[in-house]
Amino acid sequence: MSRSGTGSEQRQPESEVDATPATFRPSEHQHIRYNPLQDEWVLVSAHRMKRPWQGQVEPQLLPTVPRHDPLNPLCPGARRANGEVNPHYSGTYLFDNDFPALQPDAPSPGPSDHPLFRAEAAQGVCKVMCFHPWSDVTLPLMSIPEIRAVVDEWASVTEELGAQYPWVQIFENKGAMMGCSNPHPHCQVWASSFLPNVPQQEERSQRAYQSQHGEPLLMEYARQELLRKERLVLTSEHWIVLVPFWAVWPFQTLMLPRRHVRRLPELTPAERDGESPGAALDGCGSGAPTGPEAGANWDHWQLHAHYYPPLLRSATVRKFMVGYEMLAQAQRDLTPEQTRTYESSSRLSHAAFSVQCGTGQEVSGGDEQLLLRAEQSPGGCGYSPGVCLLPLPPGLGLPRAPVSWFRDGEPRLLQGPDSGLGHELVLAQAHSTDEGTYICRTLDGALGGAVTLKLGYPPARPVVSCQAVDYENFSCTWSPSQVSGLPTRYLASYRAPVSWFRDGEPRLLQGPDSGLGHELVLAQAHSTDEGTYICRTLDGALGGAVTLKLGYPPARPVVSCQAVDYENFSCTWSPSQVSGLPTRYLASYRKKTVPSPDSQRMSPSSGPWPCPQDPLGAARCVVYGAEFWSQYRINVTEVNPLGANTRLLDVSLREILRPDPPRELRVESVPGYPRRLHASWTYPTSWLRQPHFLLRFRLQYRPAQHPVWSTVESAGLEEVITDAVAGLPHAVRVSARDFLDAGTWSAWSPEAWGTPSTESLSKELPAGDSLHSRLGSESQVDNGVPLRPSLQSGPRLLDHRDPLEQVAVLVALGIFSFLGLAAGALVLGLWLRLRWGGKDGPQKLGFLAPMIPVDKLPGAPNL
Repeated sequence: MSRSGTGSEQRQPESEVDATPATFRPSEHQHIRYNPLQDEWVLVSAHRMKRPWQGQVEPQLLPTVPRHDPLNPLCPGARRANGEVNPHYSGTYLFDNDFPALQPDAPSPGPSDHPLFRAEAAQGVCKVMCFHPWSDVTLPLMSIPEIRAVVDEWASVTEELGAQYPWVQIFENKGAMMGCSNPHPHCQVWASSFLPNVPQQEERSQRAYQSQHGEPLLMEYARQELLRKERLVLTSEHWIVLVPFWAVWPFQTLMLPRRHVRRLPELTPAERDGESPGAALDGCGSGAPTGPEAGANWDHWQLHAHYYPPLLRSATVRKFMVGYEMLAQAQRDLTPEQTRTYESSSRLSHAAFSVQCGTGQEVSGGDEQLLLRAEQSPGGCGYSPGVCLLPLPPGLGLPRAPVSWFRDGEPRLLQGPDSGLGHELVLAQAHSTDEGTYICRTLDGALGGAVTLKLGYPPARPVVSCQAVDYENFSCTWSPSQVSGLPTRYLASYRAPVSWFRDGEPRLLQGPDSGLGHELVLAQAHSTDEGTYICRTLDGALGGAVTLKLGYPPARPVVSCQAVDYENFSCTWSPSQVSGLPTRYLASYRKKTVPSPDSQRMSPSSGPWPCPQDPLGAARCVVYGAEFWSQYRINVTEVNPLGANTRLLDVSLREILRPDPPRELRVESVPGYPRRLHASWTYPTSWLRQPHFLLRFRLQYRPAQHPVWSTVESAGLEEVITDAVAGLPHAVRVSARDFLDAGTWSAWSPEAWGTPSTESLSKELPAGDSLHSRLGSESQVDNGVPLRPSLQSGPRLLDHRDPLEQVAVLVALGIFSFLGLAAGALVLGLWLRLRWGGKDGPQKLGFLAPMIPVDKLPGAPNL
């Protein structure tokens, strides 16, 4: 039996056959529709909308929601269930779910002992993301810059978690009807180590379609929906929102980008700003799988978002997936085409679909351009510009198989399967006699579909005339200046003409006869045109006023960060382009993922948290309590009335560590030493001086009018310069750096000046005088030989007039003299002994006697 239950082996009673309607109408007759994205069918029973509703009716929503509830665990400053307190965030706020369904360190269940009892490991991360600090707003009520910040955060968290997990799912359960009891605007982000069921099926379907047809499934589907215009809800330059042909939920919608995009981070700034995806749809998004397979070929995948309102026929009648839906397959009452009329905004046109004929070239018919319109015919295949659009049943070959085109009722072949145009029929020179029905047939002669062509003209300006029947009322009538031959409707409105002036100036800028109505047009606007403009009616009454301000959309700000100690760092920013408009900045930060020490698995990130501006409104924010070995991502968004732009900066505390310059630098002369200067300084106040986190310093000095600096490094808080130029003032400056060489040197301190002493050394030192300021005698002061500068932080030069030192010197000299006398006496005694021994006995060979071989001596044996 076939999928639709119309197999040849199944025969219906004759009475039932006679009762079958001759013409199928989807809005009245049940049928099943195929979902190619998830490879399943849905039963559509539109006639059930005629039944009265006696089931459950949902209560109306609360009339008001408090903007801030201190007991709401999602509000800024509120305490959550785990005891943590939310920061006072001003934008988005992302934090780990207090009760996660997925945890990163869950153990594996191990191998199964039977194929019917399989279990596999499941790990992941669950996060909660608040859109806004206020509880009484939702995404559609937020400003475009605020929505852009949400989309940027979606892209950021997708990129971050996607580096570790193969699937990142962003979704929002909105409203109590969906089981969400917290009205605060928020969504959830779940990242899993496995590919869930629905994305797994969508992955197989999209890959199979790409392999079979050579193009992404959802790209082709979007193109077809744009051609048919039957289920479109919203369209913009970058996005399409529609009710899917296979929708299960009555008010279900699908959101698609117009170009090929695989994942959220690939969206351009214009796509994130335009008809923002957040503003149009706050449902759940699906991008291509991530994780280790992110580098594979995912060109078959198209980014899309689903929206599933749980409604049946109104805002208070809920649809339940029970009974037949649970046991057999999904079923719906309203057709997607009917739902679309409810969901479409008032600015969308419901007029018939008209396009240029064939390839879009102009066709004959005088000076006017004829347009081709394809109407839905009984049993036809949909709207199209001369294109046969057919969902071929299984067994008829590829859906894009070549077809042959005929005019209905005529055997003459208009276009063969070898034309290279696939399913498109091109009429190069269309005429009114070409109107009618055309059919296409597959290679085996089966009917592929039919389309009806109707030619007409584009609308021209109507002819309008007005007449006043009294002093208070008038009427207008119109007629077409050219009959289009297509269904036509007219929209009429009126506005009293006005005159435009610049406020405070009598000169008329634009009169009531300009034909622009209430619009003021400045062809070449300049900064001098900024100001207030007013319009007045014909009787001189003030009609209104508008203020003109010119400027640029926000550009990415220039951001730099610096850490002045081991625990805190600050970031400053400036505009890369002055917009000329009121501008504000939103700053936040998050702790980035870093490899854990025991494995290559990435640990989940934390944040983001707001980066408080210090002081408020300044282009500077401070992060307190940072971790020295961690990395952080800084997000600074520039916002003005024309949009928003974001700069992301990754920083590491150990790389941006740059202490403040040392303080209280003093340079003093050393009395009696014309080539010495004594410099001292103190730690910067921002550096928390601890025994294990010290600073080292470098000192630079130069004589006045000398361009080259001399440099000395010091580990202490003072230094003695020993090679100063006598009589000249010297400039001295000092900088600091972490003793572990983390980060960079600080900026130089303000210069301090000092001149070496010109006084002579006093003969006596005052009692208790410091050795650091009274240095020892310098024997080579004036000999022209420069001394090496000291490399010690506090050199202590010896004072040779110290009594203790003099005693030590005398003792050392006495010992040395005694040892010298003893050595001399010993040498003298040995010499005398040798001299006396030579006179009394035979002479012995001395140490310097010549060496004679033993075998040459007289009487030596022959060796």
